[in-house]
This record gives sequence, structure tokens and C-alpha cells, in this order.
Amino acid sequence: MRNVYLYRGLGGLVILASIVYLVVDRWLMPRATRQHAVVRVPDLVGMPVEEAVELLVNQAFELGDTLELFDPDFDGTHHRQIIDQNPKPDAQAKPGRRVFLYLPRETSRDVLVPYVVGQSKRNARARIESVGLVVSAELPDTLPNHMAGPVTRAVPRAGTRLTRGDSVIVFYGTGPDPGRLVEMPDLTGLAVAEARQRLNALELSAAVLDLVEADSAAAIDARIQRQIPEAGSLVPAGTRISLFTSPPN
Repeated sequence: MRNVYLYRGLGGLVILASIVYLVVDRWLMPRATRQHAVVRVPDLVGMPVEEAVELLVNQAFELGDTLELFDPDFDGTHHRQIIDQNPKPDAQAKPGRRVFLYLPRETSRDVLVPYVVGQSKRNARARIESVGLVVSAELPDTLPNHMAGPVTRAVPRAGTRLTRGDSVIVFYGTGPDPGRLVEMPDLTGLAVAEARQRLNALELSAAVLDLVEADSAAAIDARIQRQIPEAGSLVPAGTRISLFTSPPN
């Protein structure tokens, strides 16, 4: 007999639990979560932020993060309006759903001119265009240079902040004019780096013949002891000048 009462008690608990589950699942949970309430997401595109937020609140939606998107037509001179939203207009959503708004980002002064000195004209153009700028001209550089072909400078210079779509002029080296004679300066006593700079300014190049490059201390402290050709000689532009950092034996 005891087993009969036990089974009856367990059966009663199972029935009671089933009733509680049905009440919670079919009545309490739908009311708490508003499971069957679905409303249309309003179209907020073109509205000022304040107006869009007010409309969302009135229709029981929540405001999500306000984000920014690049807009080539926005110049920052007029009031910003919503350009996109998530969920999209007319989407079906539950009340309380978060709606994310997207505003245009001002584009002025948001691009840096890249450093392209020493690159080929093709690579320089690709690098400049990759950041949203335009190469308006490629011109031979009128400044003295000993490089023929590679880019010598850009105008505006590297690091200048511009607007997307702005123009950059690229200058390339034409190399030295071999018909022009240059008087050799006296380079003795100068540091190697300074001697190179002096020669480059005259459209000459340097060949340091006895500097041990692996010895960093020697490279830093080395100074020119003699040169070929000697100071005062006339040489064609583009000539490679031999420099020695040790005195003659």
C-alpha cells in the first residue's frame, strides 16, 4: 500500500509541475518578453540626431551606439543628418530593440602625404593614390640632383595633411648634365656624411674606398684625409669622386 501512495504523490507533483510550466511558458513569459509584439522600425535616414532619437523613444525603441561613416559629400559646413541605420527602415523588430545610427564623418584634412622620395614614379603614384590623393603632375626636378629617374620630392611635402581628392605634384631626378663642369671643393677634414652632402649638392657622387663599414666606431669618427680629383679641379657633373679616410702610405 505504501508504494501506491508514493506513486500517487509523485504523479501529483508531475501534474502540478506541468501546470506551472504551461502557465509560465504560455502566459507569464510572453507578457514579460512581449514575445508576440512586433513593430516596424521607422525610417530615420535624413533626420537630425535629435529628431531621430525622439522618434525612437516614442516608438519604444532604444538608441544604440552612434557611429560615423565616411561621406565624400559631407564638408562639415552643414548640420549632420543620419545617413544609415541598423536595423534598416521598415524592418520588423520587438519593442526595446536597439537601433544604431550612422552619421557622416567630415573629410577635410584627414589624409597625410606619404613619403615617396627615392621611389620610381609608378610606385610613388600608386602610394599617393592609395591614400585618396591625386598625382596632378610628374615634373623634372630643377634642383641639383644626381639621381636620374627616382622621385626627388613631392609638393606638398610628405606629412602635410590634406583633404581626400587633393592634388600632389611629384618631381623626379634628371641626373647630372655631363656637359657642365664643376669645380671640386676641398673635402679634407670633413666627416664622411658631410662630404657626401657637399658632393650631392654639386651633382657629384662619392666613393669612400678605405672606410671599414663594419666598424661602427670608425664609420662615425672617420674624416676625409685626401680626395681624387684634388680640390680646385674641374670635373663633369655626375663624376664619381674617390674619398679616402686614411692618410697616404
